[in-house]
Amino acid sequence: MNAPIWTLAAVIVGGGISIGGQVILELVREGRKAEQLSHAIAGEISALLLLVDGRRYIEAIQQHHALARAGTAMLLKVHIEQTYFSVIEANLQNIGSLPAELPLLIPKFLTLSKSALEDFGAIRAGDWDGKAAAELAPMYEGLHQVIVAATTTGRQIVALVASIYASPHGRYPFRMSRWWWIALIFVLAGAIIDVAMWFRRS
Repeated sequence: MNAPIWTLAAVIVGGGISIGGQVILELVREGRKAEQLSHAIAGEISALLLLVDGRRYIEAIQQHHALARAGTAMLLKVHIEQTYFSVIEANLQNIGSLPAELPLLIPKFLTLSKSALEDFGAIRAGDWDGKAAAELAPMYEGLHQVIVAATTTGRQIVALVASIYASPHGRYPFRMSRWWWIALIFVLAGAIIDVAMWFRRS
């Protein structure tokens, strides 16, 4: 192989290494953004779970459901006026870039949680007023199912984020590993060509 071909090969590999390095750097940046967003969403959900547990919403719903089944019509009026999903709603366009099942679980959690809040809002607005115990029983049962599903999904999200980013080996989505291998191949190929050219000149 003559010198021009070696030179051309070196230029091609060098260009590939440069482009590959830029791609890897961009993927690392995106991985860090995904990690930060995942932690922020997990933190918001953890706070909401603490509120639900601390205020014993599920237990209160169960008690009112039991009363309705026993023939006593009582309304569970909860004062909720805060916007509890500011982090999630501000980053809906970025959730698809998160790793594993997070793009599926986070919208599910948001939908279920908002549905529960709508039911609480309906009770406070008087939509459940005047209903007999036989009518309230299935309504409380439905509300209980929704809020349990929401909290279960929330715990899944928090646990998944913790498992993905618990160690340095899990800081980025798994697909990143293949790009590191590609970059390594480019670097090794460039080094081999440089060594070969050095031997040819010597």
